[in-house]
Amino acid sequence: MFAGCNKDELDEIDRLTDEIRVPKGRTVIRQGDLGQEFALIVEGQADIVKDGEVVATIGPGAYFGEVALLDSITRTASVVAT
Repeated sequence: MFAGCNKDELDEIDRLTDEIRVPKGRTVIRQGDLGQEFALIVEGQADIVKDGEVVATIGPGAYFGEVALLDSITRTASVVAT
């Protein structure tokens, strides 16, 4: 995802990044909330839940939150750590 970034851009991404551990069952983002962050899964998995139904499971290397972050729209699905 970041292969096209130069060193300065990577340094800025690193500066803006926080690494967190999320316990199983915790909702990371909630459908309908205003998006203010983007997340990349380093390890573990998460379920994508839309209208109460699990529509996908994602794992390491997957990311979410980019659309709401870029367009300042509400979240289209929830993400729950599994």
